[in-house]
Amino acid sequence: MTVCMALLVLIAIGLFVIPTVMNHLRLRALERSAEAFFSEALTKKRLLQLNVHAMLKRGEEGYYQEQASLHEPRAVRHYGSIGTSVRLMRGISVRSSQGQSFSEQEWRKLDEGKLIVTNSRIIFDGATEHRSLDLGKLDCATMFADGIRISMCNRQKPLTFVVPNPWIVVGILGILRDPTKFFGAQAGSGRQLADP
Repeated sequence: MTVCMALLVLIAIGLFVIPTVMNHLRLRALERSAEAFFSEALTKKRLLQLNVHAMLKRGEEGYYQEQASLHEPRAVRHYGSIGTSVRLMRGISVRSSQGQSFSEQEWRKLDEGKLIVTNSRIIFDGATEHRSLDLGKLDCATMFADGIRISMCNRQKPLTFVVPNPWIVVGILGILRDPTKFFGAQAGSGRQLADP
């Protein structure tokens, strides 16, 4: 009996405790990585400029570029029907059926590519999909453990990007929206949002 109980405890630890601890360690590592990224920016009183692989507009500076996947809600239609068939005689039958169709939104992975954040845009450059989102129309950015969801004022559907470290992306977007909250009143030569 005690061997069976010990085996059940080990199985429970393997199924519930270890994944929780691993998830906590992963989130802590992402948080430390973001702290290192932003501590350097805080010392220099500006976001660090990167050479990004995108055509930038005049005055536009790149601050983030990583591999990402783009997800969007898509309408999926489902159809179900029931019916009966009655045979009147050989070769002749009468059929009656009734069906119902409904649509629901499902998250679909559309493409993989690069997510680029500049001082005026969020750019997704994938193999088949391309998005260029004006930061001036950013409504909100929601962070998840493995990505971010972007809602824009001029779009009905939000976009979700799965990225290596969502803490960094959301932090950059927050700084670009209001640099004084991060750098203080004397933000130095830190680049603000570019004029549209």
